Amino acid sequence: MESTKNKWQINRAGLFNYWYYEDEVFDFAGGKLLLRGNNGAGKSVTMQSFLPVLLDGSTRPERLDPFNSRARRMEDYLLGEKEVSGLDERTGYLYMEFKKNKTDQYMTIGIGLNARRGKPLNFWGFVLTDNRRVGKDILLYKVEKNEGREEKIPLSRIQLRNQVGEGGHVVETRKEYAGLVNQYIFGYESIEEYEDLIKLLIQLRSPKLSKEFKPSVIFEILEEALPPLSDEDLRYLSDTIEHMDQTKQQLEQSERESEAVTAINKVYTTYNQKVLYDQAKGYREAVSNHEQAEAERLAILSKTAELNAHISELNQEISDHEDEKDTADKQRTRLIQHEIWNLEKEKQDDLKKLQRLTDRLGNLKTRYSFEQKKERVTRDVLDQTELSIKRIKESLADSLDSLSDDASRAGFSETHSINEEDFKANTESPFQFNAWVNQAEKHYSYLQKTVEELREFESLKNQHTEKDSELGKAKLELDRKRDEEKDWESWLSEEKQKQLNAIHEWLAEADYLHLSEEKIQHVSRALDRLFVDTRYEQIEAPIRDAVSAFESDKLRTLAELETRKNAEQQLKNDRESELSEWKNRKDPDPDTHPLTKEARIKLKDQGIRAVPLYNAVEFHEGVPEATQNRLEAALIETGLLDALITAEGIEVEHDRVLRPDPQLMAYTLADFLKPDLDTASEVTESQVDDVLRSILIDDSSSKVLSLSEDGRYTIGPLVGHAVPVESVRFIGSHARERYREEQIVRIQKELKESQIRLDELDIKMNENRQAIVQAKAHLLDFPDDEDLSEGYSNLLSVQLRIERLDENVNDLSETLKAISAAIRSLKVKLDRQTISDGLQLDLMVYVKALDTMRLYEKGLAELKGTHLQLINHYEKRSDLTEKLIELEGTLLDIKDETATYQRDIDRLEKEIEQIEEQMAKEGVQDIKDQIQATLRKLSELDDLLKSKQEERTRKETELTFTSDQIVEKESQQTFWNKMKIAWAQTFSEESKRNVHSIERNDQSLEAYADTILLSLDHLSKQEISQLSGSLSRKRNDHQDNLIEYGPVQRTVYSDIPDWMNEAISGSHAIYVERWKNARSRELVELHLQGKRVSPYLVADHLKSERERQQVYLDKQDRKLYEEILFQSVGNKLRARIGRAERWVEEMKALMESRNDSSGLLFSIRWKPRTAETEDEMDTKDLLSLLRQKAELLSEEDIAKVTTHFRTKISRAKALMKEGTEMQTLLQVLKQVLDYRNWFSFELSYQRTGDGRKRQLTDNQFYKFSGGEKARAMYIPLFIASYSRYLEASDEAPFILSMDEAFAGVDDHNIADLFEVLEELGFNYIINSQGLWGDYPTVTELAISELFRPQNADHVAVIRYVWDGSKRRLIAHEES
Repeated sequence: MESTKNKWQINRAGLFNYWYYEDEVFDFAGGKLLLRGNNGAGKSVTMQSFLPVLLDGSTRPERLDPFNSRARRMEDYLLGEKEVSGLDERTGYLYMEFKKNKTDQYMTIGIGLNARRGKPLNFWGFVLTDNRRVGKDILLYKVEKNEGREEKIPLSRIQLRNQVGEGGHVVETRKEYAGLVNQYIFGYESIEEYEDLIKLLIQLRSPKLSKEFKPSVIFEILEEALPPLSDEDLRYLSDTIEHMDQTKQQLEQSERESEAVTAINKVYTTYNQKVLYDQAKGYREAVSNHEQAEAERLAILSKTAELNAHISELNQEISDHEDEKDTADKQRTRLIQHEIWNLEKEKQDDLKKLQRLTDRLGNLKTRYSFEQKKERVTRDVLDQTELSIKRIKESLADSLDSLSDDASRAGFSETHSINEEDFKANTESPFQFNAWVNQAEKHYSYLQKTVEELREFESLKNQHTEKDSELGKAKLELDRKRDEEKDWESWLSEEKQKQLNAIHEWLAEADYLHLSEEKIQHVSRALDRLFVDTRYEQIEAPIRDAVSAFESDKLRTLAELETRKNAEQQLKNDRESELSEWKNRKDPDPDTHPLTKEARIKLKDQGIRAVPLYNAVEFHEGVPEATQNRLEAALIETGLLDALITAEGIEVEHDRVLRPDPQLMAYTLADFLKPDLDTASEVTESQVDDVLRSILIDDSSSKVLSLSEDGRYTIGPLVGHAVPVESVRFIGSHARERYREEQIVRIQKELKESQIRLDELDIKMNENRQAIVQAKAHLLDFPDDEDLSEGYSNLLSVQLRIERLDENVNDLSETLKAISAAIRSLKVKLDRQTISDGLQLDLMVYVKALDTMRLYEKGLAELKGTHLQLINHYEKRSDLTEKLIELEGTLLDIKDETATYQRDIDRLEKEIEQIEEQMAKEGVQDIKDQIQATLRKLSELDDLLKSKQEERTRKETELTFTSDQIVEKESQQTFWNKMKIAWAQTFSEESKRNVHSIERNDQSLEAYADTILLSLDHLSKQEISQLSGSLSRKRNDHQDNLIEYGPVQRTVYSDIPDWMNEAISGSHAIYVERWKNARSRELVELHLQGKRVSPYLVADHLKSERERQQVYLDKQDRKLYEEILFQSVGNKLRARIGRAERWVEEMKALMESRNDSSGLLFSIRWKPRTAETEDEMDTKDLLSLLRQKAELLSEEDIAKVTTHFRTKISRAKALMKEGTEMQTLLQVLKQVLDYRNWFSFELSYQRTGDGRKRQLTDNQFYKFSGGEKARAMYIPLFIASYSRYLEASDEAPFILSMDEAFAGVDDHNIADLFEVLEELGFNYIINSQGLWGDYPTVTELAISELFRPQNADHVAVIRYVWDGSKRRLIAHEES
């Protein structure tokens, strides 16, 4: 399976100062190394020291031995036997270098070990992340000279840390080291997954085929090789279910609490209705009595007015009758002069006396009868009082017993006993209850304080639980955020590696930059430190600098090219101008100075005729060409060639003029040149000839001017020799024409060459410009940090959240500490202050004690009242006894007085009889009749006056009585008015309590009372005391279910009006006492959110809380299974199952594509299992639904899957509870959602010629040959390892090691197994005694043969390399 990814592969592995290696490096070929050699050469030691030791740093003895024994110790490898090595301390290093297979990226992992004999092994690990390589860029030792020899001294941990610097990491623990290796090389999501890989690699390195290996064991290994869902994958589900369980428990508790509150409220409602009914009744009766008292008061006032009127009338009548009596009395005076009058008068006097005595006797008899009746009533009352006293005493005894029981339950026994003894000793006399009541009130206050402190204690414990729960949640969220932080850190680390890969790939394309290795290492270090103390600009800086330098270099080159181009262009332009001039010029002329040309133009403008010499002459025929060339050169150099010939004398300006001075007999220039003028010439031939003859030839003595044929010349003191021209250019028209044409050809050639050079310069300039553009464009393609910055921003956000959560956790921890301290402090205080109470230190116990103490106080008040009744009855009995004695004396007095009256009556009757006998003897009837008439009238008047006076007296008495009644009725009216106000106050207060269902609305108080009395009439016969007792019992019954709400039952009182504290008459006292009894009521209150509220509010709160919890449960339940079905867990399940299925198919394809030497083919399948219960689903059906899109699933399908998982979770939780081993819910979920248990592996085999596949059982496996067993065993395990690596990052190398690889397997099968390793892309270290590994199925392989003759203290290494077709020995220089 050729990888197209830029993966890490093992490039080198080294050992320094370790075992018998001084400094050895093993090169790998394509990530592969075979160690071979004889027994004892060190194959296993070398391999085990690299793998798995360098993967996680573990140096446990069993990790160093492929047989898993504990015989080999790392200390032994470092120190050896003291007798042999003589070492007591040694420091060594192991390291492994990885290289990307597509870029020049390097990463080195390694460990340092310091062993001291008899002491623990010191460990440190390191990772080089900045592309530096051990032995090339960094050394694990320092070189010191010892006696003239260089020695390699291993670096200590601190020295290594200084060497590594910011280009890597040096850690001191194996855990940190394993984390770094995983982070930088393998990239597993969790360290647990990485550890699982190492466990599998350790199993795979087994040197021999174990007898325990069989298909069932392989299946277990294969199942273990499949990556399960991690704790992090399931933590959300676990937390959700735990929260749901907590919510369910809370819901169940809420239901219990609701039932408890409902039960209390049912009784409480009846009690409240009865209290309201009694208040309404009391108020209504008070109103009625007040109205009646007012009516009676008005009636008595009316009667008083009538009596006053009647008395006035009687006074008038008495006055009239007194006048009549005065007249009759005068008549009587006249008649009394008769003797008979005295007898009659005496008789009348006796009759009057008799009548008075008779009346008095009648009154006495009536009084006697009345007093006798009073005596009977008093005696009956006395008897009744005696019975009452007996009953009161019995009640007192019962009350004392009840109080004793209450005192025992309220922790008041000792004080109660003292007071009870005192009370019993003074029962029959007035008892001062104040001290007792004060003590009870004090104890009640103490209990109240203790209850409050216990409630505070419970509140603190609840706070502790709540804060502990909050702390747990905060820690859970903190753990989540820390996991998220790790994820982001892991992601950032992976992204940094990817970024580094991208940078290296970018650098590979930017080969034009030629960055130094040091700068590349700087980039690696800076990227590794990115966001720590490095900005991305610092990473980009050397790249930008390099690009800038490249651009500057190109710009310099471009500037140079531009300069060259400009110069070339100018040259070309000059050549073009020159060409134009040559083309336009009739004759060429020497290089005439511009001022000279200007001067000649002026001469021409002035009409002065003048011709330059070269334009006026021609060589004679026969003058040798060489002479021509030398003469023209001499003429040019002397300035004669361009000098003017003119016939006129002119003033010379910026020019030269030849003045003729012909030398007729001399050898002159005329001998070589002749005039050659055109027809329009400005001068004549003779003038030209004169000039020619003026210039001497070969006259070296001439002091003026002379020329020679060989080009020599003399000008006065100046002597010279001209460099001959190549050909004549100016003298003669033909020469000038030829020269002109030559110049045109030359210039045209130069122009072509110039254009070629310009084109070449343009090409180079365009190449440079393009290089700059490409470099800039390529720089724009330099990997940016957008994703890294965003990831880091997310990491910072998470870290900020972690910081806040950490602060919150610390705050909560401190709060918990403070609460715990407060709990301990309060517990000590409570223990100290309640030690003598004899009560269990429990809130409910003390709440009940408080309630009991309230009952005790009530009982004490009742005892006080009962005792007062007893004292009153004692006083009443005493009064009645005294009254009875008084009545008995009165009866005796009346009897005596009656006897006296009776004797007087008998005497008077005899006297009257004697007077009548005497008067009869006198015999004067008329006088008698007159006297009788007068006396009768006087008597009548006396009787009438008496009657009227008596009536007046009666009326006055009645008036006096009525006046007294007015005071009484006014007192009654005032009393009932006050009672009405008192009842109105308590009734109004009661109606305002939020405990009643019948609302008053806008009704008057009287109308509301009538409504209450009508609505609640069914409660009229209920006793409030019974309802209060029922309420207390019901509250006590449900107390345990309402601990959180701390229900309390307390008595509240309305204020007693001041007037009730004054002396109240006996008839009113009963009504006042009734009101006082009704002014108190029981209030049930519960704690809710720090406040005392009615149980009705708690009931509403519990109802809404239950509804909220139920909605939350329903929502969470659906969310839970949606998470399993559709969200992350479902996705991961589908992905893992899909990957496992693909893995099995790959394994199957690999197995079935192999050609076994014995004609044996293997196959494997992953078979879905069937359901275990009716509510569960077969794996096949379950997967079918799990793989469908969520929107395509019907409610029935969702219900099936939900029921399946719910059943499994419930069953697993039940088993968890039944099991003896402690399991967490997370572990249970891992079992339930472990998809590996939903399938079973099944191996099958088929022999050539047999069309059937047979299941490979353990029995069949034992019948196989060694090679067949090897194939049946190795290939699944190779695939298992491959599967583990699929969970790593895309860059992770696939590494394994095998000790005595493929021992006992024939070559054909070994080649086949090597091919499997190749196809799976494994890096490996294997060792073997006889294996060379040079099979065609192996693409490349480094082979190191180890020699350690006769247990020498060194190991020799001979290196080979297999290139897929040939094995060759590597010379020492190559290695």
